Amino acid sequence: MLTLLLVFAVLCPSHAERPRAPRPGAYTISGDVDYFSTSRNFSSGGSSTALFRGAKFSNTQFGLGGSYDFDKMWRVFANISAASTSATSNDPLILTNNITRTNSGLNEGSVGVMSWFNLGPIALAPTLSLTYPFWRVNEDSEDPLLGEGAMQVLAGSWGIWRLGQFEPFVFAGYNYRDGGRSTLFPYRAGLNFRIRNWWIQGEYRGTVTVSDDTDNNDQIPRLTYTTAVNGGSFRYYAVNPESAEAAIETGFRYRGFGFYGGFATTTSGSNSADGNLIYAGISYSGRIKLTPRTAVEEHPEEQFEIEQDQYDETLFEEEGARKVKRKVRKQPSVDKLLHETEKDLQKGN
Repeated sequence: MLTLLLVFAVLCPSHAERPRAPRPGAYTISGDVDYFSTSRNFSSGGSSTALFRGAKFSNTQFGLGGSYDFDKMWRVFANISAASTSATSNDPLILTNNITRTNSGLNEGSVGVMSWFNLGPIALAPTLSLTYPFWRVNEDSEDPLLGEGAMQVLAGSWGIWRLGQFEPFVFAGYNYRDGGRSTLFPYRAGLNFRIRNWWIQGEYRGTVTVSDDTDNNDQIPRLTYTTAVNGGSFRYYAVNPESAEAAIETGFRYRGFGFYGGFATTTSGSNSADGNLIYAGISYSGRIKLTPRTAVEEHPEEQFEIEQDQYDETLFEEEGARKVKRKVRKQPSVDKLLHETEKDLQKGN
């Protein structure tokens, strides 16, 4: 069972409810799909402009994975994703015509670990993950890009202020990307509201470039390539991208199943795509039963304490039974019994 969970370990999408505390022995298997579409870019100066001659770009990501909680502090996760991309751009040979290019296949996989610390009403959840692409950018190809096509290492931490039904949260991290790509600073800030099995969440999230791309001083070859295959969109493979978006999400849980969906729209950026994102997902959560000894050690507060749970036994009697006194039949004396027996014998004679 554990081997299966580690192979199909957790889908930990960036578009989902903020993480919750690990539960010893708990596992989650989940899947989601998101669709991004754009016909505009944010320039290096931050202004939003339409793609050349009505070009369009769209990308759909499909994810599958799961998670496992070893104890109340540690969780391991991983995911695998596939993608489908469509890009419509102007035909360089016939300017009045458009060309639509498509591409699909496996995109990337990732593994990671998260720990959990409680500091009063504040919870900290440091995370570390490694993302490995199943393909690489090939500037000799005419296929639209499925994703970034780069290996990435993300280190960061969540901060969650637990105020009951309302829980503000933040995330900050450092994202290294190989292949000479710029390193990024991802961030998130939002508010989660929960009523029983239903939740809604709003947040503002984005990325900021920390170190320059190796092509920063000569961006023309990169721009020529993305114009040819992506319709000019800066969704992927952009030089020093920065973006910010506002998102709202909602979901509910029914027994072991969870359902969620959301919408996000970009608000600002630089060398990035200006578009909209919609997404939805489903999950199933369960728990591997712990041994009785382990269960007592992990959750001593859930054990029944005899000394602390004292009660008045008369409370469990019926009201009438406590008011009625039991009548005890008086037993006759021995002399009386002998006298009555003698009288019976005389009558018989």
